[in-house]
Amino acid sequence: MGNNDDCFPICYNETVNYPNSIWKSQDLLKNYLPIFIYETITVVFSSRLVYYLLRPLSQPHLVSDLLILLAVSTIAQVGLIFYVFMAGLEMNLDFVLRAPKKPTIIAICSTLIPMILGTGIYSLVIIVDKKFLKNYVETYEYNRPQCYFIWSMVLSITGFPVLANILVDLKLLYTRLGKLALTVATHNDFYNWIMFALVFPFLVNGYRAIFSMLCVIAFILLSHFVLRPLLEKIVAKKPNKHDWTNYQLSFVIMGLFASTGLTDILGVNPLVGALIYGLAIPRGSFTEMLMERSDDFGSRYLAPLFFFSGGLSYSLLWYAFQREFGFWVAYEHQRRLVTHSAQHCMG
Repeated sequence: MGNNDDCFPICYNETVNYPNSIWKSQDLLKNYLPIFIYETITVVFSSRLVYYLLRPLSQPHLVSDLLILLAVSTIAQVGLIFYVFMAGLEMNLDFVLRAPKKPTIIAICSTLIPMILGTGIYSLVIIVDKKFLKNYVETYEYNRPQCYFIWSMVLSITGFPVLANILVDLKLLYTRLGKLALTVATHNDFYNWIMFALVFPFLVNGYRAIFSMLCVIAFILLSHFVLRPLLEKIVAKKPNKHDWTNYQLSFVIMGLFASTGLTDILGVNPLVGALIYGLAIPRGSFTEMLMERSDDFGSRYLAPLFFFSGGLSYSLLWYAFQREFGFWVAYEHQRRLVTHSAQHCMG
């Protein structure tokens, strides 16, 4: 692999449609729109088909989204923004801040235990594969603080909207266990998004991120004390949800993309802006109407595209034949520890 004799050039054809000149560009609606529509229909149809095939096994939509291994990358990112926005709409910030003691303890345990175990297991992977990594890339690129933080965050996130859909499908939403699980998931996602918004910029940019944090905090205060009261006055003028037209609701979606674009300019992940905007929407019949109208489009059509892109990048056979496969299996133990902690708190 290291000899130059083993290297050989590969040539391929690639069509470039004058990317630097809009006047010479081809008709995008004619050339690319039909392909995009075809890909989207294929993705949605395949996801629904796999979901109904797995329905006897009580598998959620997320499983079918990952298994079909299809993706439309650009719209997938828009789907992720909608996914986080819907999570913000479903969260009740007042309820999170005034939560009972038991769900709070379980949420803290389900956040800290996976983060600690994830950091430890990732350290073991770095130690075991130190020699292996040097053959491809310098080890220090994998041994940075942001790598540990991302791994710990991935293991601690519950996925509040996904859990809510699972509880609805299993008809457990209104049971004692379902209410407790939903409350814990709400707290868990809230804690993780706070850590992601406040900690990750410092891990990437160091002390320079303080300016981004100050701007984001100012944006949060502006959204809560200025934007939310303004939206409450607008919503109060039309208490009946049937008075809202799709044209008027499109301004809400425009505000969503404006919020994500602003946080991106401020140096923070755009998903943080989607969550802040979702939390700023006043709760009540307007929120229920907005979720009802945008759930099918956002959660059933756009959000699956993001999980498709994730499923496309996975190779389960490759992981199964690697030396560190035992470490991947070990991740299951952190879920079991959280389960036992929750059972202990419930008595």
